Amino acid sequence: MPADLARETEFRTDSALDETDGPGDLLRLMSLDRVPNAWRPRPDRERVESTSAVEAANVESILDEAPVPEIVLIGSSFSVNANFHGALQQSARAAVANMARAGGGFAGAAVAYFASPAWRETPPRVVLWEVPERVLGQPLHADDRALRAWLDASR
Repeated sequence: MPADLARETEFRTDSALDETDGPGDLLRLMSLDRVPNAWRPRPDRERVESTSAVEAANVESILDEAPVPEIVLIGSSFSVNANFHGALQQSARAAVANMARAGGGFAGAAVAYFASPAWRETPPRVVLWEVPERVLGQPLHADDRALRAWLDASR
């Protein structure tokens, strides 16, 4: 990441006390959600984590305009369901706009974000694109072809 990004925000990650069943994407992707319970592996267990900004000493008014994040995250359900977004903010010490989409596959979030007013009117300095490894060998879908056409046109 560029060294001159505004990296002034502290974040804290908290974990839930109790474990719960995880989202279970892997069972669905392997079609194991359709097999009888006796044959299905147990669901993933997790302690849900949440990350939030640590309160600053100077309290801003509700009418103050929040700065536009310099970093945008686009990606898959991992960026939505897991605490990847929160961990990224904590590591970067900067607010990150999460534009990821569950079920978006390789290009769903990218197509939606690059077609949005947010991209046109306030482009970020950094776009971090979380790409699931499983999609790299899959054939192109309509969203993937649309993104490729947009990338080719913007060169």
